[in-house]
Amino acid sequence: MKFKKGDKVYDRHHGWGVVCRRIWNSTGYCIEVEFKHGFESYTDDGRNYSELEPTLSFTEYTLEGFSQERPEPLPEKGQLVYVRHGSEWVMRFYSHKEGEHYCCFERQRKDGSTCPWKHLSIKNPLE
Repeated sequence: MKFKKGDKVYDRHHGWGVVCRRIWNSTGYCIEVEFKHGFESYTDDGRNYSELEPTLSFTEYTLEGFSQERPEPLPEKGQLVYVRHGSEWVMRFYSHKEGEHYCCFERQRKDGSTCPWKHLSIKNPLE
């Protein structure tokens, strides 16, 4: 089950909406999403009506692609995280987010100056 009640979702035809309930009926649609204009139904994998490809996403997208992977929550300040340094993952303490970058404290400290990173994971990416 990718989509749950309360999830904020995006569809290129309808914009942003919220999953308001999961239903099972004879048409096979089981997710109901409330948009500004009203309600739309989707299959469990995010297909609306006769669309051949899923269109329901957790992120806003263009026709170049979209994601149905649930985003990781932002870590709390001081939480130990993994950041990618070249081809390796290293551990740092998280500070804050600036635009598209995740700022972590330099070295293995929970204070002082920070360094921006493009890739961050709160789970061990090597497992």
